[in-house]
Amino acid sequence: MARRATPKICKTCGKDGLRWTSYVNRYGRKSYQLADWHTGELHNGPGANPDHCIPGKYQAKTVKSDDSALKAEIERLKTEIERLKTDPIGQVMAITIDDGPEISVSDKHYEFPTLAKLVSNGFNVWLTGPAGSGKTSACRQIAEALDLDFRFISVCLQTDKCDILGYKDLQGLMQVSEFRHCWQNGGVFLLDEADKGSPNTLAVLQAAADADHCAFADGIIDKHPNFRLVASANTYGNGADQIYVGSIQLDGGFLDRFVVLPWDYDQNLERQVAQDDAWTEKVQRYRKRAEDLGAQVVISPRASIRGAKLRRLGFSDDEVENLAIFNSMSASDRASIRGF
Repeated sequence: MARRATPKICKTCGKDGLRWTSYVNRYGRKSYQLADWHTGELHNGPGANPDHCIPGKYQAKTVKSDDSALKAEIERLKTEIERLKTDPIGQVMAITIDDGPEISVSDKHYEFPTLAKLVSNGFNVWLTGPAGSGKTSACRQIAEALDLDFRFISVCLQTDKCDILGYKDLQGLMQVSEFRHCWQNGGVFLLDEADKGSPNTLAVLQAAADADHCAFADGIIDKHPNFRLVASANTYGNGADQIYVGSIQLDGGFLDRFVVLPWDYDQNLERQVAQDDAWTEKVQRYRKRAEDLGAQVVISPRASIRGAKLRRLGFSDDEVENLAIFNSMSASDRASIRGF
């Protein structure tokens, strides 16, 4: 039966895709002949319509191998296939902003073009995404793409206004902060872990985020035309959750100074950076399972990158899973996510 279910070719006319159908022959026995089950046409047997079975009617046409246009198209397709193998992301390869230079985005996060457009046009950007989603790296890449200096500070509850604005020391000398450097000379300044800082401390940036001048210990300084401000955080500034317990609810006036750009995991970029597809896909499956279960854990692309390095060093998959993913989890989360 399996043989009869396989599509056949009529030996007379060459039509493909035919299947055997049964009929009763002149001896009263069940026999078979080929038929097109879509049209009911009979082929190569009793009852076949001669109009259907003209010898060679359905023979496939062959294309001459010396067809130069065909050969050129084949070579073009081969080249395109090889390019796609080395560029699996399938994103826009480059962008230009206004009349600026072309910016390559082939190895960047899928939201990189949006971030580049916002930053280059002077918007203050609140970049929010889970741990390990590449927020800091993206800001550094933006600065490089725009040919600007890159400075940052990671804030916490102990960060004070002097860390941000700088201060005069006991000798009366101005100690310039990273923010001041970018403000005065131009550059991309990243307020990293912005949702971990004190709302009172961050308030010192509210005027600067909207104005063209800022007050420092040695006077009021005008903003450089190429100053750019980005804040990165794990939350939207509305307070802690069960994963990011150190996040603080920030002042609405401060948050209002920013446009908000979500920055989730880019799974294609994750595979590209880790350079170990089998391991990365396993990490991504565990991440999806954790999300589906509502587990309050972090399985970030760092697990893919570190795990790939561990595998290259000869660690077994079980060892790598524990070292890169599960050792920081409770036994119940570990069992649920692993599935046993």
